[in-house]
Amino acid sequence: MIYFPIELFLIVEPWQIYSLPPIAEVRYQTDYFSEYPQQIRAGTDRSAVLYQRQPGYYAVHYNEPREIARGAVLQLNDGAIAVFSGEPENTTRLTSSQGTIGPIYTLQTDGSLAVPTGMVFIRFAEKVDVESHREAIEQAGLPLATLLTINDFR
Repeated sequence: MIYFPIELFLIVEPWQIYSLPPIAEVRYQTDYFSEYPQQIRAGTDRSAVLYQRQPGYYAVHYNEPREIARGAVLQLNDGAIAVFSGEPENTTRLTSSQGTIGPIYTLQTDGSLAVPTGMVFIRFAEKVDVESHREAIEQAGLPLATLLTINDFR
């Protein structure tokens, strides 16, 4: 004779035994970018904007720019950064010599995509010479990539 725990069966009428349905397996979605903040606040107190990490998108920062990144929904910086929809696990794995994978953020007010690049924009007052601050900026770990003048914005 075989004995089963009574909790596994539901007896409705004599000779009719129904087993309970299996419990659904719960799988938690992997957070590939848990080391990045959920929100980034940028700007001064009066003009601050809030960026929210956007699931379902990721950026690939290539060490060597590419003309075409297959499947990319957006390419930035002459192909150095490509934005993809989906999750990184479904893509070709990158070695550290090829590039890195990072998160995408959206601006809360209108949903515009934002990709962290590691670059910082520093704005000085109109008559301040940037070159006079170069040493202090570089000592802070921020190498100067591009110097812009007011004429670049006109």
